[in-house]
Amino acid sequence: MLAELFLGSLLAVCVVMLLISLWKEPPGLTGHWGGFGGNNMGWEMSKSLALLILTGLLVVAFTVILTFQSKEAKAETDTGVETTSSIQRNESTTSTTRKTPAR
Repeated sequence: MLAELFLGSLLAVCVVMLLISLWKEPPGLTGHWGGFGGNNMGWEMSKSLALLILTGLLVVAFTVILTFQSKEAKAETDTGVETTSSIQRNESTTSTTRKTPAR
């Protein structure tokens, strides 16, 4: 429960920051002259592209967590139903079976 709350809040903040960043500049990569030795081999990523990638990763993480938790909850529910029905079956068979006293 705490993980969903944390990831959901972080996702909401990232989406707001992404929308603000997209309003200012489009996502993109540009060649950058920096780097070791001053050669022309570097790349510079825009802030909006970085936020877009981060938001996508958070959406995937949030979906995975919710999927696993729903599967666990379903497994617990299914196990509980089977246990209850098997107990009821056992009680019904023991109540209908009567032992005759030995003479």
